[in-house]
Amino acid sequence: MSAMPDCKFLSPGALLPGGVFCVLLGLTGCNLQGTIDHLPGPQASTDSTEPVAVISSANPSPITERAREKSVTQGLLLEIQTGLALPQYESSTIDQQLNWHRRNPDYLLRVWNRSRPYLFHVVSEIKRRELPLELALLPIVESGYQPYGYSHARAAGLWQFIPSTGRHFGLRQNWWSDQRRDVIASTDAALTYLQQLHQRFDGDWLLAIAAYNAGAGRIDRAIRATGLPRSQVHFEDLSLSRETREYVPKLLALARVIRSVDGHDLNLPTIEDEPYFAVINIGQQTDLGKISDLAGITIDQLRRLNPAFNRWATDPEGPHRVLVPIASAAPLEAGLQRLSDSERLQWRRHVIKPGENLASIARKYGLSVAVIQQSNQLKDALIRAGDDLLLPSVASLPTPLAASCRGERLTHRVRAGDTLWDLARRYDVSVNHLKRCNPGLSSANLALGSDIRIRDPNNYALTPTPPAQARVDKVVNYRVRKGDSLAAISSRFGVSVRQLVAWNSIDPEQYLQPGDQLVVRLNLLDRG
Repeated sequence: MSAMPDCKFLSPGALLPGGVFCVLLGLTGCNLQGTIDHLPGPQASTDSTEPVAVISSANPSPITERAREKSVTQGLLLEIQTGLALPQYESSTIDQQLNWHRRNPDYLLRVWNRSRPYLFHVVSEIKRRELPLELALLPIVESGYQPYGYSHARAAGLWQFIPSTGRHFGLRQNWWSDQRRDVIASTDAALTYLQQLHQRFDGDWLLAIAAYNAGAGRIDRAIRATGLPRSQVHFEDLSLSRETREYVPKLLALARVIRSVDGHDLNLPTIEDEPYFAVINIGQQTDLGKISDLAGITIDQLRRLNPAFNRWATDPEGPHRVLVPIASAAPLEAGLQRLSDSERLQWRRHVIKPGENLASIARKYGLSVAVIQQSNQLKDALIRAGDDLLLPSVASLPTPLAASCRGERLTHRVRAGDTLWDLARRYDVSVNHLKRCNPGLSSANLALGSDIRIRDPNNYALTPTPPAQARVDKVVNYRVRKGDSLAAISSRFGVSVRQLVAWNSIDPEQYLQPGDQLVVRLNLLDRG
């Protein structure tokens, strides 16, 4: 990403009656190549679409109240239609996008359904800032409204932040959580970034949106290359990469389709113009299993609204809030008031006995060495008899794992000289697969004698796939960059090195050259 001006990351807003913590945060984001479920075209889809909760807006306002009165029947579609304000222009690229939508009407239907838990919050924030409501469609271009969307460029979340841009805008990324996937924080960050770009490019929204994709520096250079005064340059005048040339037309085409869904033979289901989730102040670090029990929802439902959480508990450094369905807000709040501090986390204490090591303790409790190290902030595997270790309950480890971790349990006991790369080749899986099946695992903390999960039992896995959800192949054309290797690329996409070699008919012993093109086939669930 290009250099960006400093900005303040806004903190959560006021408490509503009953302890509901409704947050209005600023926004910022950046789109990157390889975005999952990119529009249009055959891209990957990784997130479930089942609606789970209720989107909260800011403090109650006349706008919110009017929305509840008038648009429960008219829905968010009309709200967006009346707020479309970007300038339009005619181009063959826009026409191509429109034709694609006519040939693929099911795509927008799938994404529209997928946006249901998040769209009210996004629209409310855009309206609060008085921005064009086309921006509510930008997560369709970016991620297909998938909070777990992840691109080969390491961009994550609805708004597809790369790690450095996320950190610049205050999105914390650590062992416990990744706020690039936080629906509230990432939306706040994305809109803040877009507003900054709008100001930088003298109020030209199309240039700002192009810069969101390509970086402000690249757009500046393209403007200078025209030789025209800056005030006379429009998006159509710029010489840009193919991705960025298509990025803005994709959004404008989407806006045209949304403006006239009847003319495109689309029957989009109603998404009510009212909150879909409540934001609850939980006060301190709390076990996600305990939260789901108190709220009366499943772990899967809780995670779909709180995709930022990486582990079995919330981040000890906060923010201390969770999103739950509106109907679950009151039971959760009442349950939290009855909950003692000692009940917040489901830990057990283990006194280290002579002869024990981290690997043997991990096997005894069904944990990984990495989890024990992280839970006790151990920098290495050295422990002493008589010391205490805090161990999370296995029942409270709902970290999402790769779907292929399901099924019959298969493990590998680490031996001297083992590396993740070696294990991936031996079992014909990717390094990323091993990390997904063993949260916190890295080559640096492979402990001798510890067990590495190759596949996991069902109680560690995601919800089983309904038969109706077919698997579809998505093809990504990946351009090799400096420092890439087959191992790194296989890890990035969650495929095996053997598959990369077969798909591209290459010699695994030869070095990849920057600029080489590789085909990557992703076999993923079509969760439309």
